[in-house]
This record gives sequence, structure tokens and C-alpha cells, in this order.
Amino acid sequence: MILLINTNRAVRPKGLVCTDNIITNIGLTESAKRDSGEVSSTLTHNSIGTGTTTPTVSDTDLQTEDTGGSYARLGYAASGQRKVSNQTGKYGMLWDDSKVSAVPISITESGVHWNVSTGNTMHARVTFTAFSMTTGDLFVTQINELHQNG
Repeated sequence: MILLINTNRAVRPKGLVCTDNIITNIGLTESAKRDSGEVSSTLTHNSIGTGTTTPTVSDTDLQTEDTGGSYARLGYAASGQRKVSNQTGKYGMLWDDSKVSAVPISITESGVHWNVSTGNTMHARVTFTAFSMTTGDLFVTQINELHQNG
């Protein structure tokens, strides 16, 4: 008889993907306007979607943002976190199956926005290998923005 004992009680993720994101041109412009006091916007919301095009600096929104059902962009203050560590801004969000339009869903992109629903307010975008969310799954995204000289 073989007895299997799970000595590692930590929940293990289905997968971990690390890839580069881009800061959009409209995101850079809005950031510069914040620095000069021309606008008072802040990066407040995260979005997810199913688009697969490679992110470019000319993007203004996700390619295919998930907007069906009761879905809305999630606010960092309520469902995620925004922090600065040295010269890196970190924007993390936790999505559960009640926060998407329907499951199953194949999530392939995420964005950082300065508005809950208005278009053309995307600061950053990233695409990644598809995460197939089903009932009971959690999906976590963290988008980092490194400020550096050179």
C-alpha cells in the first residue's frame, strides 16, 4: 500500500507567467501631466481581457476587454493594491470567478487605468499565455512600472 501525505499545505498556483508590459503613450502623457499638476488623475483600476495582439505604445485600451454580465474594472483600493518600492510602481489585483462576465474564460491581457469605465485611459498593458479561469479559480495580476535612468 502507498500512502501519500501532502506535507506542503500551501496552495500552489496553476501557473506563473512573467513577461514585459508596456506603458502606453497616453499613459506616459497623463503621467507627465500629473507630475506638472495639469491633471489630478491617479491609477485606480485594473482590467482583464481576451485579446492576444502584442502590446504597443499606441494602445489606448485592451484589445478585447471583458465587459459582459456584471463585470466592471476592479479598483485597487477595494480589490487590489498599489505600492511603490524604490523606483518601481507595483499594481496588483485579485480576480475571482464572480468578477468576470462568465466562466470558463481564457484571460490573456490586463491593463492599468485611471478611470473605472472610460475608454482611452489605459496607462499600461500586458499580454500573456492564456489563463483558463473556471469556477472557483483565482487570477492574480501584478503590473510593475520601473522608473530608471539610462
